[in-house]
Amino acid sequence: MQDIDHEIGEMSFVRTDHVFRLNGTQVEAFSGLETSLFAYLRDGRMEEYRRDAHALRSR
Repeated sequence: MQDIDHEIGEMSFVRTDHVFRLNGTQVEAFSGLETSLFAYLRDGRMEEYRRDAHALRSR
């Protein structure tokens, strides 16, 4: 599941929920990625992803 309405400060994030089993135990986890970076990965635009991910490191 993807929720695109999470904001932290001035940045928007895509949150992806994961539910899986680990040695029979159900595990629920989530990850977050800045919205434009997620779009780059989704669309296979790796050069733009790398450029913008590097630029965001200083924020």
